[in-house]
Amino acid sequence: MKKLAKYAPAYMAQRIQEALAGGLVEASSIYREFVDRGGDPMELREHIQMNSAMWRMLDGVAMGVIDSRVFLMPMHVQRSLLKMPIKAQELYIEKGVDVVSDDGSALKVELQDMSQATARIAFSAEGVRSIKQQAAYVKRPTQAVSKPLAQWDIVGDKIVFHVESTLSRLDLLHILEKMG
Repeated sequence: MKKLAKYAPAYMAQRIQEALAGGLVEASSIYREFVDRGGDPMELREHIQMNSAMWRMLDGVAMGVIDSRVFLMPMHVQRSLLKMPIKAQELYIEKGVDVVSDDGSALKVELQDMSQATARIAFSAEGVRSIKQQAAYVKRPTQAVSKPLAQWDIVGDKIVFHVESTLSRLDLLHILEKMG
């Protein structure tokens, strides 16, 4: 019996990625053809059951404002990339992003390998932070999370209301139980 040749995982992963992106690119091409010929995208929605996020994705790829590979990235990276122009998306997908290390130097991190914590450091609402900005972000003092104020507290044999409240019969029973 002949032994089957084993493919390298990196090679197979690349083929899978290309096939996934290719399907979206092909669908976007058909969508673009429909729109370019004067079709109304809203009419398409009557014939295909897709959620609004998928329609936005299809439209963005078709109109050339989203690189299809964005959707192969982790969600926390996608959110940042979708705010960027397509040229920036392409650049960061292909080259990765410099991220500040513990010693202050820059490390190149590929987007698909980026954790949520690293993405929070590297990306801001405006795009990718510089290494200097990232270092400042990491060193910023963290604010203590304040506990939301309760509507009321029991202090001894009294109820202290912090905000105007309406109590149900169940609330009153609960309060009486706490008061003893």
